[in-house]
Amino acid sequence: IYHNGLVPRLTVVVGAIATGLTLVQFAQPLVLNDLPLWIWGLACAVVLLIAVIQSIPHKSQAYTYEQGGWAVELVRGSLLDYPVNSVLTSDRQASTRLEVVGAGSLIGQAIRTWYGGDEEKLECDVKAALALEPALSRDKLPLGTLIPIGDRKKLRAWLVCIATRRKDGPRTAWSELAEGYSEMWGNLRGLVLEEVNCPIVGAGFAGTSLAPRQHLIFLLLSFHGSSLEARVTPRLRIVISQRDFDPRMYRAAHAMLAELGYQR
Repeated sequence: IYHNGLVPRLTVVVGAIATGLTLVQFAQPLVLNDLPLWIWGLACAVVLLIAVIQSIPHKSQAYTYEQGGWAVELVRGSLLDYPVNSVLTSDRQASTRLEVVGAGSLIGQAIRTWYGGDEEKLECDVKAALALEPALSRDKLPLGTLIPIGDRKKLRAWLVCIATRRKDGPRTAWSELAEGYSEMWGNLRGLVLEEVNCPIVGAGFAGTSLAPRQHLIFLLLSFHGSSLEARVTPRLRIVISQRDFDPRMYRAAHAMLAELGYQR
């Protein structure tokens, strides 16, 4: 609440009330002098309550770019609640083993939630998809490669190859992130999807040394630029995990998208 503008809102409300009281004091000086202390206390409590309520972050925010006919939605929650048309971040080996990706990673959570804890099922999906693309080498897949997983009915998702696995874990350099975004949007465009759900792609790979909020801005700028070339999807839904959520994300995204011509 504090980071979502509590102090500025409180300042505005207090300033407005102070201005009104000043005018009343000039017009009817005895009115304010006769007010009991409990009324002043109640007024202060109401002012604080209004500011707090206005500062509570919404669960989602949606923006429309009317010139291009697409929309962007920011949602707090879990990407795993959207098993259709979702993108999960992966490394360039499309690693699926829990001992490699970790149970707490997005892929690890997907194994638990979507595959009932059976990592072999996900591995089979990846192998089946790559078998249809003999030109691709799993040793180092191209940045932005999409690997379909799921049964295409209840589950339809893709792993997107972004990170390079190194001795100290998967990492993403700035150049890799920019190229990976560009390729990812192009590949998604070719699928002709009515909507796409994705996390803050690349935020889990600390090589870029950016906070999730800064990754979000970079992701939005990349999507907008790619969409100006040709629409990627009518609706992009970026799902922000509760762990990564910061109310300043909404404020920063709102300022940037408004500058680009989006309407809320």
